[in-house]
Amino acid sequence: MPSNIWRCEGPKNSYKYSIFPSAPINNLGVTAVTPMCKINTLPRELLTDIFEYAVCPRLSEWDTLWQSTPVLHRTLSLARVCLAWHAIVISTPSLWTIINGHPTPSTLRRAWNLSSESNTPLRIGLNPFWRSPRERQEYHEAVKDFCLQIHRTAFLDIHIHAHDLALFFDHLSELGDAPVLEYFRVKPSYPTTYLIPESIFGGKPLPPLRYIELEFCTISWRSPLLQGPKLSTLKLGYQPRLSYTLMLDVFQNMQALEVLSLTHCLPNPPPEVIHDGAVYLPRLKHLELLEDDIESYESFLRTANCAPTTMRIITSPRSPNRRVPQFFNVLGRRVSARRAIKILKIDEDGGLQLEGWTSSSSATPPNFTIAIPSSSRHGQMLTTALTKLPFHALRTLYFYSPFVSSLGVAALSRRLPKLTKVELSRRSTLPLCQVFSQHLSCSVIPFWGAAQVGIWSPSRIRDYGRLSVHIEQVEEARRAGGRPIFFVERGNDPLRHRRL
Repeated sequence: MPSNIWRCEGPKNSYKYSIFPSAPINNLGVTAVTPMCKINTLPRELLTDIFEYAVCPRLSEWDTLWQSTPVLHRTLSLARVCLAWHAIVISTPSLWTIINGHPTPSTLRRAWNLSSESNTPLRIGLNPFWRSPRERQEYHEAVKDFCLQIHRTAFLDIHIHAHDLALFFDHLSELGDAPVLEYFRVKPSYPTTYLIPESIFGGKPLPPLRYIELEFCTISWRSPLLQGPKLSTLKLGYQPRLSYTLMLDVFQNMQALEVLSLTHCLPNPPPEVIHDGAVYLPRLKHLELLEDDIESYESFLRTANCAPTTMRIITSPRSPNRRVPQFFNVLGRRVSARRAIKILKIDEDGGLQLEGWTSSSSATPPNFTIAIPSSSRHGQMLTTALTKLPFHALRTLYFYSPFVSSLGVAALSRRLPKLTKVELSRRSTLPLCQVFSQHLSCSVIPFWGAAQVGIWSPSRIRDYGRLSVHIEQVEEARRAGGRPIFFVERGNDPLRHRRL
């Protein structure tokens, strides 16, 4: 029996203590509080809470599972102390159903043995790269053991060496039966042309997959995995390009799809004849497309009968401007007139993005965000977007491009009558501030710069050396605008404003 001493703070005979371990189970610091008691004398319920706090990461969504926390090591350490602790670990699925990190093959096997005493579904996120021939052989054996556990795995997120893709899927084909698998994400160590076999689960009934994400590996568009009736999230990148006819066949069977992300997958060149509204996606909420040309976007948006509340569309600087008006005409159909765009973001990388967030109130329409390149090469896109899309209620402008002219700002001013806030990146110079303050009635002009987020008066800018040299220009811009200008310091431009 270990002699670990835990310091408990609170009244005697009360289980609502603040617990701090003196043993390095979860790397918490020792706190000098009283009274003191042996950890094994604590009630079972309180001891379970301590174990969960010491072992389990704080997880709320599947996307946050991937962490480097050594959950396996901590769980195995607790389970091997004594029979009483082993019983607590086995009866607390949250301690061992989350398996992630970089476990060694031997640790992985011990985890299977530990979790085999219960049928609770597992959530697995592994990155088991081998470093030597011996480790590789052990890893291959561990992969076999893992495939034996696929029948009770609900969440699988595996980063695997590209050389071992065939080994992994061969074992799944031989042993695979995954009746509870809902989340399936595979990412090799580098891009490969490996084709995931259609008989991935050995000819057994398909699992109830809801989430599929494949990076750096390919899958047949007619694979049974993509035809599941419960599939709600599909993220594919750099797959074999679809033909237009195949695109119609594939997406007509995805009525439950809510999130769709495609990178370099759409038909290119687009077909000469496009069937408007031929594909009906009634539940689609988030659409993300990354292509090299506007024609691919136009053909998909015309074909797909959908009304997503969030769209992210990124174009290449090589996209020809001659198709811009037609593209925005089609895009305008997807942005319903009742969904007034209230935020405009002009990206610095030359990409076009359309994003939105569903309002919590049914009476309030969703707010959309649009990022449009404003360089001299793509000036037509900004002008056309302001003409074709419903910006009449736009109130906030995020300007992340250093390319702007006085005429361009004047055009924004005429088309954005309700604009009240402008945010400029650090690359936007002070003369740009002057241009905005002369043409727009803005009450807030943030700057991208420091790590702290806050609102400061111009006098506080003197605290930041790199901006202090611009104080005179800032004050001149404030006087020219006729209204106070406040400055917001930000650590980074949000990632969603950048080109992927």
